[in-house]
Amino acid sequence: MKLALNCARVAGTEILDRAAAKGLARVLDLPGPAARCWAAAAAFAKADASARVVARVGYFAAQDDRIAHSLAADRVAAEVERCAELLGRPLDAALLHGPEEVPRNERRRVVEAAAAAVRATGGARAVGVSTRDAGAVEHDWWDAALDGPLRLPTTPADAAALRASQAALAARGVELLGCAPLRNLATGGVFASPAAGAADLAGYVPASQRALAHFEAPAGADADVVEGCAWVRQLVGDLNASLAQFDSFERWEHEIATQLVPLLHAKFEALDEASADVLQGYFEAYGRAVRANADLAARDAAARCAAAAAPLRDGERLEAWALRDALARPLARVSVGVRSVEDVDGLARALEAHEAPEAPAPPEATVGEAQRALEAGGARYLDCRSEMEFVAEDVVEGSVNIPFPHNGDREPVSPADFLEDVELEFRRGEEIYVGCRSGNRSASAVAVLRAAGFARAVNVTGGIHAWRAAGLPLVPYAG
Repeated sequence: MKLALNCARVAGTEILDRAAAKGLARVLDLPGPAARCWAAAAAFAKADASARVVARVGYFAAQDDRIAHSLAADRVAAEVERCAELLGRPLDAALLHGPEEVPRNERRRVVEAAAAAVRATGGARAVGVSTRDAGAVEHDWWDAALDGPLRLPTTPADAAALRASQAALAARGVELLGCAPLRNLATGGVFASPAAGAADLAGYVPASQRALAHFEAPAGADADVVEGCAWVRQLVGDLNASLAQFDSFERWEHEIATQLVPLLHAKFEALDEASADVLQGYFEAYGRAVRANADLAARDAAARCAAAAAPLRDGERLEAWALRDALARPLARVSVGVRSVEDVDGLARALEAHEAPEAPAPPEATVGEAQRALEAGGARYLDCRSEMEFVAEDVVEGSVNIPFPHNGDREPVSPADFLEDVELEFRRGEEIYVGCRSGNRSASAVAVLRAAGFARAVNVTGGIHAWRAAGLPLVPYAG
């Protein structure tokens, strides 16, 4: 399997040991030598001489603790020498990181000078580039200055033009090292997103209610207690109102560490044990709700990735799908970030899912075929859009609305709840045409239905958008 481990957040060798036990530590993708992960990575690589090590040089900590950038020849040469010293052998490849930070009219000269300086040190067997912007890289750099990999983000959201550009580079013989396969999908984790339908918001509302009830100031309380309780209740209310704005669990972690905890310490000298437990329970439930919302948002984004190598399968983990897309492209390696043994296990699960045989796609019908079947009689139409969408837009005459996999406002609908509602309206032997807005949600719904014995469930491709575009009859929602 053509994988590399992005070790930027690796804090100890136990993570790399777990990856090695699963056969996932053949290539280590490292930042510059000042990063804390180098101690664990170097110890691991010294014990396993067969591990290939790639390091990015160009960004460094300035005196004011800000991250600065320079591809000056002497600086990158010194960084590569330091990497080789830590490793006890030359890097397999040094990557000049961030050429997009260099003015375009100076870029070629800077890259060529830096590559020559790195080679002169003997600290790396090859020199390549790492970039966030593929447009900042000139293909002919590899004709003269470079002989190592090009590391760049490759996600399922990449447009067809970007995919074509990467294919052209691969055709020139450039070794492509894809990275950040889940970027722009708001997963809130590296390789630990929940499976479809697993996001559970049920515990969040009770935890919020407990917090509001606990911090209701008792009658006769002194002014400080009244003020403190009012402040906490306002905080909980503000967080509840902003739940949907946290598009990743990492953003929530950053918010609680940098904003909420300092605010609480500044407001209260100490909290009694019961109050501290209630707040901790609320914050934990809120974090789970953030993760659930982020997963639903990511799955919505995934459904809009028109150029992806393969559609998201029903019940498939997002990381497994992103990995399938990356591995289907002309990449020499895919670099995947891990920061815990749980992430390593998630990566292993994703690989297992990638290697498992693909389930057959559910049967499909065009909107014209569905319309003719409905007119002929005996067939019925199930609209799995949210209730809000169904009420606000025109509908197929006679259709039954049963939302799946969510009912708007990030409200998830589990397969079990969906089936329970379907069984109240339809018989298993009925011919059911299932549609949504564009055909993505309905494909998942049909897979659930057929697995439950609704053998004549059919996905209507294109959904209500295609129905309207074809000029087929629709009627207003009648209540």
